[in-house]
Amino acid sequence: MEIRAAITKEKGSLAIEKVQLAEPKATEVLVKIVASSICHTDAAGIHGFVPWIKYPMVFGHEGVGIVEQVGSTVESLKPGDRVALTCGKTG
Repeated sequence: MEIRAAITKEKGSLAIEKVQLAEPKATEVLVKIVASSICHTDAAGIHGFVPWIKYPMVFGHEGVGIVEQVGSTVESLKPGDRVALTCGKTG
């Protein structure tokens, strides 16, 4: 499917472009983002301060949205659920 994403193609750049997104895998969830932010780690990656980052890259792992699709093994969420996204581990 085609979506719009803020993509960094080279150090210091950020542009909204159309990109292709694969359907969710078994353990993945597709979320329609309603609001998002760029944290300090994302900003460091955009500006080239994270040496292992390979461009192009789509940053932005914090936000809120609505679940649109769930993978075949996802049991704790369903389409229509409202979610908050952040980095970190659970359980």
